[in-house]
Amino acid sequence: MAIDIQFVRDLLHEDFKNVFEKPSSDDGGVFMVPFQTFQVVLQVNNQKDYVCAKLPGLVALKGGNKAAVLEKAMDLNYQLILGKYCYDPDDGELAFETTVPTNDFEAPWERYTTLIKRLIGVALHTGEGDGALLREMAYTGKWREQEEESEAASPYEGVCSPIRTGAVSLDDVAEEKRAELIDIVIEHAIQSGKDKVEDYPEEWQALIRERLDSGSDSGAEI
Repeated sequence: MAIDIQFVRDLLHEDFKNVFEKPSSDDGGVFMVPFQTFQVVLQVNNQKDYVCAKLPGLVALKGGNKAAVLEKAMDLNYQLILGKYCYDPDDGELAFETTVPTNDFEAPWERYTTLIKRLIGVALHTGEGDGALLREMAYTGKWREQEEESEAASPYEGVCSPIRTGAVSLDDVAEEKRAELIDIVIEHAIQSGKDKVEDYPEEWQALIRERLDSGSDSGAEI
């Protein structure tokens, strides 16, 4: 059953700022969600029954390090559970995409809210993580291993990143779970110096500051 385009449109405009949309119809739509150094493109195709979150032009491969970057991207593909890197020889760019079939989707569409946000979150996390290292490799020719501290914190990035980017709003989290998530953000992102309170949406900032003021992290740098 075709997924409702208006549902997807409302979902994106509710959770993300500056969403751009190409002309769409019941057969599908293309939505562009810009971030600092890249954009996530969410494509809904109701003719072929899939939803795809893509990072186009993630890495431009025009120099002498092309083979090394492609080899590393292929190696990363073997490690990925959701999504893959794709190379377009026509424009010389490496992209990342993650796709789920929608042929089994049916109303009410709200049940797929978390899934669609997760697709965008995976693409976003890739762009900020290994995607950034691949871009660096395109210039240096060498793969820079992530620091041990970042690697150890990676399980918590799956919590912090969706909150930081607005993929998960306050309304998406049960009230009794909010304090637990905020403590994770404070301990593994703010206290470590990776993030600042101002990096998070205003609705989360207020709760983070309230938690800090209550003494959960009196030494954190804001």
